[in-house]
Order: sequence, then structure tokens, then C-alpha cells
Amino acid sequence: MPLFVGARLGPYEILAPIGAGGMGEVYRARDTRLNLSVNAELVNTDDDSELWGDRYNRKLADVLAVQQDIVAQIAGKLRAKLSNAQKTEMDRGQTENPEAYQLYLKGRYYAAKFDAENLKKGYAYFQQAIALDPNYALAYDGLAYYYELVEDLYFPVDEVMPKAKAAARKALEIDDSIAESHVEMGNVDFLYDFDWAGAEREFKRAIELSPNYAPAHEYYSWYLIAVGRATEAVAESRRAEELDPLSPEISSFIGWWLYLAHRYDEAVPQLDRCLDLDPNYTNCYWLLSQTYEQQGRFPDALAADAKALKVDTGWSWAAAESARVYALSGRGAEAQRGLDELLALSKRSHVSNYLLATVYAALGDKKHALDRLEQAYSERSFFFDFLKSDPQMDSLRSEPRF
Repeated sequence: MPLFVGARLGPYEILAPIGAGGMGEVYRARDTRLNLSVNAELVNTDDDSELWGDRYNRKLADVLAVQQDIVAQIAGKLRAKLSNAQKTEMDRGQTENPEAYQLYLKGRYYAAKFDAENLKKGYAYFQQAIALDPNYALAYDGLAYYYELVEDLYFPVDEVMPKAKAAARKALEIDDSIAESHVEMGNVDFLYDFDWAGAEREFKRAIELSPNYAPAHEYYSWYLIAVGRATEAVAESRRAEELDPLSPEISSFIGWWLYLAHRYDEAVPQLDRCLDLDPNYTNCYWLLSQTYEQQGRFPDALAADAKALKVDTGWSWAAAESARVYALSGRGAEAQRGLDELLALSKRSHVSNYLLATVYAALGDKKHALDRLEQAYSERSFFFDFLKSDPQMDSLRSEPRF
């Protein structure tokens, strides 16, 4: 008998299941002065009859009280007899501090924007949530999410992924019954440990715990694309999009999977939809540039990179992609200048060796491309998960070292 809750926060309306990943999926609440309107109903799925229903109008700050009221009324309606131990188990990993809960939601909202400024904001909110409630599992889950986003983008993998692993483990120690923590542990297995079997177990466990938790389907699709199951990967990410249609992150990764599946004509409109959701989402521009590159649309590719760098001047991924496009379009001097700038930048801050390899490959310098790939592998670059299908590596596939 699933319970579905429709919540309206400002301009957004979310339909989500109560329970693990339920109320916690409302990430877009940006103003605690907003009113929270919740319609809840309990339905017998055998005959679609309504067993119970109610409406709640509260301030957003009271969201936890609303959730507790709903659970209490359902328990009463079903004449559930919960022991004290069972009640304690239900509350494990949650927080009774509304401020910590709001900080967690803000952290997810800002980190998901995926540019330097907003990632820093997200990190700060997660740390504040943990400071308010050191036993709040979702706050550690959010911290792991942040570390996974910044790896090989702004920081070396070995600097942040051990921290992601520790945060995901801490969340699971506090509460292993919430889907979020299994997703982040699956990401660690997949992105850092290259333990694909372990990652699949974690993602499937997350989906089992909360079938309507969109990130569980989103990140399971990462695994599927990596092992060459592209059709399933796109379908799984489409399921995530159905559950959270306002997420530019999910929308962008559907575009990436279509790109890796060499379905470029489908990837472009998908990434355009991503930018409709958030015109400043840098990852979409970077992915668009790669797709345009494969289509031979070099001016469009360079324009997309320029937009990404306008939003975030530190987006080295877009700078590397620009150098590739210059090389492939016959503008070798500009490509070499772009590569030299990236190499200079790498002495001051992190630049992914995998992306440097893609630039060398475009320039036809296979030796240096393979040297950089070996470095990227030793650093456990997450790009290696997609090496099997990455079209930017096609010129190297016949090399024995590859």
C-alpha cells in the first residue's frame, strides 16, 4: 500500500513516496519562509480504494513535523503496534533538527549545479548539517556526493575519493536502510575502486529500498553504460528523468549516454532540454561540444565550450575540449597553444590526465596520449569507467599499449 505525497514548494510540485528517499527528494526548497502544502493519501492497490487521506498546510520549517504526523496517522489507521525498539529503528539516520534537514536540502540543491561556486556552497551546507547533528546519515551522504562531483574536475582523485568513501561508510554505519547511502557507496565502488560487481549490488539495493529515488536509477545507468549495456543505460536514466524531470544533472547524463552510444542526433536535443532546465549548467555545454565534435560541427563545439567557460572560468574540461576541436578542425597552432595553457595550469591546480590524453590524441601524438592515459589510470580517473565506449579514444584503440 504505497503512500504518495504531493508537495508544492514555490513554483515546483513534487510527487514522491514517503519513506527512504521520499520527503528527502524535495531538493529545490530555497526559502524557508515558503508555505508547504502536502496532500497525502493511503490507497489499497488491490482495488484503488482510499483508506485514509489528509491535507497539511505548514511553514516549510515544519516539514519534519508534517512527516511525523503522516507516519503517526498511517500507523493508527492500520492499527500498527510498534514497539519502542521499532520506533527507534524507524528514526535511525534521520534528524529531529529541522535546520539540519534544510541545510542538507540546500547542500544537494547547490552541489547539483556542478560549477565551482555552487559546489563550494553545497559543501559548506553539508558540513553545517553535520555540525548540527553528527548522527545525521543523509548529511554524510551529501558530503560523499560532493566529493564524487569534484573528483578529477577540481581536485585529484586521491585527494577527495578516500573522503567520499569514508563519508559513504559513515552514512551506512548510521543507517544502512536508506537508499541514498547505498547510491553513494555504489559510486565509490564504481568511480574509485573500479569494483563494478560491488557497485551493481549497491545500486540494486538502493532501488530495492526506494524504487522511486531518482538518483538510484541515474547512477545505476552509469554502471550499465560502462559495461556496454547502452540501451539499458538510457532506459534506466529515462526512468530517473520521469521521477525527477526538473534535474539538469539527470538530463545531461542521458545526453552523455546517447553520445557514448554514438547516437549523436538524439544526444543534441536531449542536451538542449538540459539547458532549458538550467542555462548555466556547464556540464551540458561540455557534452554538447563533444557531440558537435563527433558530428563535425566544429564552430558549434567551440561556441559551447566558450559558454561553459563563461559560466565557470575554471572548467578545465571545456578548455581541453576546445583544444581538441582546434586540432581536429586543422587549427593546429591554436590547439597547441590550448594544450600549453592546460599544461601550465596543471602546475597550479588540478587538470585531468585523461583529458590531456584526449588532446594529445587529437593532435596525433599517440605516445604522449598513452603516457597520460597510464597516469590517469594510476590515479583512478573516473573517465576510465567509460573508456570502452569513448569515441575520443578511437584513434588509440589499435595501439598495443591501449
